[in-house]
Amino acid sequence: QAFIIWDANTGAIGYRGLNVERILGNQMADLDSLYQCLSEKDAQEFREGVSDPQFSSPFEKLVEYTKPNKEKCWMLIRVYRVEDTNTPQLITVFSDRTDEVRSRQILQDAMLTAERANMAKSDFLSRMSHEIRTPLNAIIGMTTIASMHIDDRERMMDCLKKITVSSKLLLNLINEVSVSYTHLRAHE
Repeated sequence: QAFIIWDANTGAIGYRGLNVERILGNQMADLDSLYQCLSEKDAQEFREGVSDPQFSSPFEKLVEYTKPNKEKCWMLIRVYRVEDTNTPQLITVFSDRTDEVRSRQILQDAMLTAERANMAKSDFLSRMSHEIRTPLNAIIGMTTIASMHIDDRERMMDCLKKITVSSKLLLNLINEVSVSYTHLRAHE
């Protein structure tokens, strides 16, 4: 963490913590050097938030912060108002939250990947269920018809041909799933 103390009326920085330059990447000569490191939107929100004498202390915002060397990081900025006998002071505390934000992003990305994988698995199972049922229903149907016409040799042969074709189709589907699964596992 790093902090600065500045005059609420003039914006003049009265004190800089010892590690301001290490955390922020600059000496923080004035508040403009802070605003230059923020996006235009964040800088404007920061200016407006702390210029209101009635702002709710602490004013707090997590911002993307660009150091002078162009390195981007995430900074939690908190501003506390301290009423002094002479002039109100603002204490601004900077906390680098880059690792925390990146870890959260990695977790969110992993969750999205897992959700997509689950949807793909569900879609695959739904499609395969349909693909497998088609020849299986034909086998069951032809077996039922054949058993009802056991004395009709021509009908029985027709049913057996259709059972054979459907059985081969079912076996091919199962083999394709097995090969695809093996190939997929090899590339994980």
